[in-house]
Amino acid sequence: GANVLPVPTDMTDPAAVRRMVEATVERFGRLDILINNAAVGIYAPIATASPEQLEKVIATNWLGPVHAIQSAVPHMRKQGGGQIINISSVAGKVAIPWMGGYCGTKFALNALSDALRLELAADHIQVISVCPGRIKTPFMQNAFRAPGFRPLPPNGISAERVARAVLRASLRGKREIVVPASNHIFIWL
Repeated sequence: GANVLPVPTDMTDPAAVRRMVEATVERFGRLDILINNAAVGIYAPIATASPEQLEKVIATNWLGPVHAIQSAVPHMRKQGGGQIINISSVAGKVAIPWMGGYCGTKFALNALSDALRLELAADHIQVISVCPGRIKTPFMQNAFRAPGFRPLPPNGISAERVARAVLRASLRGKREIVVPASNHIFIWL
């Protein structure tokens, strides 16, 4: 019953991302919140990881949000503000062996969020970084993997728990959240 507009989009294609944003603005008349949540995992040693897979991870996890931000910001500026929520990861705070390609994109997404927060403040566009730990989704089973690498079991917190935390952060205008909060210990260590 909700008024939604599904727009399947290849986040590595800047033109497709622009079309997605334009379709959203055309349908709803404005764009209040952009949530960058598309991601691809890779579990392989950096020294032997497939260059094509690494490029796909970078194109999806970092350039995809950049394309969406560049498409959304003009609309947000025109309407007097908005919010950009970048779904990063605890892996964007802690380097994890055999996940360096993924971690690197999430570290970069955190840096992008920090820079944007300063660049867009005068435009009343808030930027929030969300750093969840492991989430119960098929993410790990769908990630690129080196031969012989078995994905970690799909345990962790529910996607609904992360969504509730994102909503609270949005309503409170937080700069960054870690979900669950107990992962701050992992980051600190």
